[in-house]
Amino acid sequence: MSGTPQIALPPMDRALLALAGVWSALLLVDVFVQGWGGGGLSGWLALDTHRVLRGEVWRVVSYAFVHSTDGFGHLLFNLVALWIFGGPVVAHFGRRRGMELLGVGVLAGALAVLLAALVGSWLGRSAAVVVGASAGINALLAAFCLWHWRRKLSLFVTQLEGRHLLVLVIGVDVFRWLAGSPVSLAAHFGGLAAGLWWQSPTHRPPVLLLRLKAWRLRRKLRVVEGGSNGDAIH
Repeated sequence: MSGTPQIALPPMDRALLALAGVWSALLLVDVFVQGWGGGGLSGWLALDTHRVLRGEVWRVVSYAFVHSTDGFGHLLFNLVALWIFGGPVVAHFGRRRGMELLGVGVLAGALAVLLAALVGSWLGRSAAVVVGASAGINALLAAFCLWHWRRKLSLFVTQLEGRHLLVLVIGVDVFRWLAGSPVSLAAHFGGLAAGLWWQSPTHRPPVLLLRLKAWRLRRKLRVVEGGSNGDAIH
């Protein structure tokens, strides 16, 4: 269809390509170490709520650098999503903003996992250990969907608007979770929420800063106006 935006497969940005290389190399090292009877990198880097609460705070970031060693499907899926969604986002919004978004998604996913684990502990459920960059990937995906909210996208054999793609992704995650697949809904939804917030025109960090300055200016103006009328300002 002429004029229909495409989910293209653009050349991977150098920063994203380097990140993909790091993920792949760490997975190979993890598999090698575990094959020799070691605990693997996941033991040191995975998002383990109990260990984070004991002071191993690096895990809220490092978990995104290790992936499941039960085959290569987990990493491969993230690499494909990074290419399809991360490439256009970085190309359109810039490398700095794209990498910031990825990082915010990782942190938001970790926070969501920690909160879910705390709630689960009150309900008597054990906390799962989480690995993978899916939260950051989902942040990029959410920003991509918001960017193409009402624009049709050619997705394999069908066409979807960005909002429909977002609903589809959420539905697939929920279905996988209900089917017993080892998916962290908290991490995935935390990343999606971060991407929507980060890309929302009224909630981008620069806009928030401007709104804060405007609010402070309005307060000052009210103080001056109130003072001229003899009213006390507390």
